[in-house]
Amino acid sequence: MKMNRIMAYVAIIATIAGLSTSARAQGPDLGSAKDFAVLGGTTVTNTGPSFLSGNLGVSPGTAITGFPPGTILRGLIYPGGPVPTQAEGDLAIAYANIVGLPFLPNNDLSGQDLGGLTLTPGVYHFAGVATLSTSLTLDAKGDPNAVFIFQIGSALVTGSNSFVKLIGGGSSENVHWQVGSSATLGTNSVFQGNILANTSVTLTTNVTMMGRALAQNGAVTLDSDSVANSHWTPTSIAPGPNGTKRILWYNTDGGALLWTINSDYSVASTSTFGPYIGWTARHIAVGPDGLNRVLWNNRDGSIVTWTMDATGNVIAAHTYGPFMGWSARDIAVGPDGLTRVLWTHLNGGMTLWTVDANGGVTRTPVYSPTAGWSATALSVGPDNKPRVMWTNTDGIMTIWTIGIDYTATRTTLYWPKGGWRAIALSVGPNNLPRVIWRDSDGRMDLWTIYKNDIVSRSPFYGAFDGAEAVALCVGSDNAAQVLWNNADGHMDLWSVDNAWNLVFSPPYGPLTN
Repeated sequence: MKMNRIMAYVAIIATIAGLSTSARAQGPDLGSAKDFAVLGGTTVTNTGPSFLSGNLGVSPGTAITGFPPGTILRGLIYPGGPVPTQAEGDLAIAYANIVGLPFLPNNDLSGQDLGGLTLTPGVYHFAGVATLSTSLTLDAKGDPNAVFIFQIGSALVTGSNSFVKLIGGGSSENVHWQVGSSATLGTNSVFQGNILANTSVTLTTNVTMMGRALAQNGAVTLDSDSVANSHWTPTSIAPGPNGTKRILWYNTDGGALLWTINSDYSVASTSTFGPYIGWTARHIAVGPDGLNRVLWNNRDGSIVTWTMDATGNVIAAHTYGPFMGWSARDIAVGPDGLTRVLWTHLNGGMTLWTVDANGGVTRTPVYSPTAGWSATALSVGPDNKPRVMWTNTDGIMTIWTIGIDYTATRTTLYWPKGGWRAIALSVGPNNLPRVIWRDSDGRMDLWTIYKNDIVSRSPFYGAFDGAEAVALCVGSDNAAQVLWNNADGHMDLWSVDNAWNLVFSPPYGPLTN
């Protein structure tokens, strides 16, 4: 079908359903400062084997010491000159833009310790010092573009062994800390986001930072630390042939990394793609032909679907959209070899596409929204029927089975315990849905849903500091494969059989680029 017909169709059904658009909160534009992992105003000093992924620079000062023993994994060193000078200018603009943002009264955290809090996207304000003594959880609520902004009037101080944990599909790229004076990160801490400090930034010993340390008028000090302005995050898993697993990683530059992992957890092959500015690869599926399908999302709402062989060669690519208010949430392949794409609208409406090998599209009707509910995950079983997981703002979950006549058969409503949310769905070879539930502390519970809506629940797993279960697939052996992402950037893979016995992979990563 021609693209103009596709767009016209979606525009018509959107109008009929009374769909509307709303603006998404935007973070500051870092400009050329985005290219830097560390940027100082006066000096940058390092002690020990620090690792940086991104440019290192200083301006108007010129002194950079400690490289080596520090190592630049990716990027260049700029001891003064026009490049860091431009970056400092862009940093000043971004800093000023954050200072001027309004915030809700309930988001004034002045005098509070961030330790133990779970925060949702928004602008948070501290009139003076901000402290983090233990752990802070930032919950993106399933929105990969969710923005967290912290306005701090004076200093930011984090304790030893503290960590910032980002859950719900968010990215450290969209976390910004505007610091009115200086920031100090404690020993052995894990930190997420970009620090925009008026004066200086100090990373004490063995800090892991996913983001940027940017100082306008003072020094940046390092001591055996790791700073990555672009890091790889495992995001999706799918079962491949012969007991293999396909794992998709993405990074904040618009790159993608595809791994094939053998049954013994050795890495059989890797393929790297991009970066493609403005694009993010977040979902993978594998068809009965052994070919990968990868869903790429653009920040403007358009998508590209790739069909790839096991070695990473792109066989076919099809582009769609953007369609006003709509975003593609997941991808799956049925035993018929056809690709399904789950689309949701800002108002909660849902439609499901079936895409053939030539890129032709057949769509379900738009399923009207119910207040507070959204379709969040898709899987297709051996019976070739799509299952769509719906969750609401209270964490309640139900699964729809879509028939060939587009009618939806719904399970009962499953009510969570406080703080728990269903985050991943996969249908096994026995046609039974498996669901991962995760709570705000990072604990995980695995469900098998039988006929008549009977549920078998695993024991609770976790919590593990800084780690969260992010994706799920069920292979031909009917064992659930659970993908874990750790705050320090490494990935673990669990195999869980029907008796809840566990087999653990070795840790992979962290990977920097």
